[in-house]
Amino acid sequence: MGEISVIAVLADPVRHRLYEYVTGQPDGISRSEAAEVVGIQRTLAA
Repeated sequence: MGEISVIAVLADPVRHRLYEYVTGQPDGISRSEAAEVVGIQRTLAA
């Protein structure tokens, strides 16, 4: 995936919220935790 494509993915509001949450955590988090925080199902967070 090219650099522009990677950045374009963050235009999606759900992906952007996931990115912001995950990168803001000092330690790793589970998919379940990430999904719960942004209000989506675990399978979508994967």
